[in-house]
Amino acid sequence: MAHGARRALSAAATDEAPPRARLERIEIVTIGADNVAAFTAAYERWFDYRVAQTGRISEALAASWGAPATAGRAYALLHSRGAEDVWLRVVDVDVPAASKAMTTLGWSAVEFLVQNPDAVYAHLSPSPFRHIGGPANLGGGASSIRATQFIGPAAVAVYLSADTAPPHSALLPRAKSFIDRPFIVVHVLERSVSTVALFGLAQLAGKLLSIPLWLKLARVRGKAWILALSTLLFIPLAGSWLLAGAAEPLWVYIARGFFLGIATAGTLLGAQAMLPDIMEYDYLRSGMRREGMYAGLASFIEKTAYALAAVAVGGFLAARGFDKSLPSGEQPDTALFAISACISLIPMAAYGIKLLLLSFYRLDDRALRDARAAGVPRHATG
Repeated sequence: MAHGARRALSAAATDEAPPRARLERIEIVTIGADNVAAFTAAYERWFDYRVAQTGRISEALAASWGAPATAGRAYALLHSRGAEDVWLRVVDVDVPAASKAMTTLGWSAVEFLVQNPDAVYAHLSPSPFRHIGGPANLGGGASSIRATQFIGPAAVAVYLSADTAPPHSALLPRAKSFIDRPFIVVHVLERSVSTVALFGLAQLAGKLLSIPLWLKLARVRGKAWILALSTLLFIPLAGSWLLAGAAEPLWVYIARGFFLGIATAGTLLGAQAMLPDIMEYDYLRSGMRREGMYAGLASFIEKTAYALAAVAVGGFLAARGFDKSLPSGEQPDTALFAISACISLIPMAAYGIKLLLLSFYRLDDRALRDARAAGVPRHATG
């Protein structure tokens, strides 16, 4: 299965800046199917689409796709009753048996404007289209966009969406027919959902498998030492995201997750293991039981940091032009760089500051043993 959308270039140019390519109104979506006739019949019957043209793919068009083997294959052009200038083109292809919607890399879903997602859901429920979600408002109910989702012929996922906000504030245009034109295509980028799950599993494996090693190193070299080592390991791993891309081998992606898991386990164990030592050392020096104060302070700092981090990241992305209403392909370059910074440059800087602060930490196992040998001050024992 393969989907495509033709890009339009912005025609306006100013003296201050050259024009740049941006994704405009989709003109055509191309879908690969192993049975063009069945696909067409389903969209005619259930989407009320009209077939405008049938024929064979020319060699020139096949070459422009970089898919010369599609030359001579049958195709059909369809459009909705509401938009005769936006096309759905279905092409005869040999669909791999393992191809599954939203799990196979490439264009994987088409989103259509509809007038009423709830009515569309009721209309398609007895159809060959398989229901997979909705109708519901996006964003956990916070968005004005309401949608329902189905899997159709050729394992193509279809999102059927409408904006329920007043026209002056709506993000989406109004549909001109019951099921209108496609307006977004969903692309499974460098990593499918299942591959991202593999990344998570690799990270979890790295954490679990490295715990015995970190514990042994902590006994031999000290808790602050493993915190410093894991921090040093994390910094280049975070920086490696800047080198990641579509051509990156899968094993590199999985290995990054595994070693990030190792580094994360070390930082968590080191930091948590140092806190009881600080509590004990304070008691041995002062004779005062202040464990609750230290635990509460640590928890307060941790939760405050999590909250401030979310606010700071959101503000940073907004300042760099990130617009949550835009698909990823339309985000400005400044926003894309900001996203990269949030997963690489900013964590690298934060961990660098952690290393600097660790250089002032002097409570090692020897200092703790000396404090234990000296005992609690007599004035504190009463």
